[in-house]
Amino acid sequence: ITKKLREAMPDISLTTDIIVGFPTETEEDFRDTLSLYETVCFNAAFTFIYSPRIGTPAAKMEGQIPETVTADRMRRLIDLTETCTMKANALYLNRTWPVLVEGVSRRDDAMLSGRTPSGRMVSFGMLGSSPQQGSFLIFLFIIKPRRLLFRASVGKHPCKLVDFDDPNSFVE
Repeated sequence: ITKKLREAMPDISLTTDIIVGFPTETEEDFRDTLSLYETVCFNAAFTFIYSPRIGTPAAKMEGQIPETVTADRMRRLIDLTETCTMKANALYLNRTWPVLVEGVSRRDDAMLSGRTPSGRMVSFGMLGSSPQQGSFLIFLFIIKPRRLLFRASVGKHPCKLVDFDDPNSFVE
């Protein structure tokens, strides 16, 4: 299914949630998870270590996984997720992407931040006299894809600000 999705939509972003160390999880179960992840090569994953919660049926299950085993499995999973994420992010490099600008970056007041259509966070320099707050669309050239945040260039490469009140501004 995912192969057909990627063929039909090469820019699709696939994500998943994974819980590691649920009671009775075997090494074979975990290797199957890694194999599936590698086959699909998700763009990102939200990974969690199972932790028993008092009063839940799983907390009473036999086959609780030792913390050392769970920690090792989580490390192996994170290594794989980072490899796949960087591979997926490389597709953004040196290409122009539409970015819905959300406002000033939380980490740097001199930067704006927004998201690509696939939800990837992008930060870039201020746009001179353009609006600094609110949501607007701009086409940015991605110069540095990282694991969770992309850097985009505004000055040296073509970028285009889209005016939501002017339908003609959407045409490149």
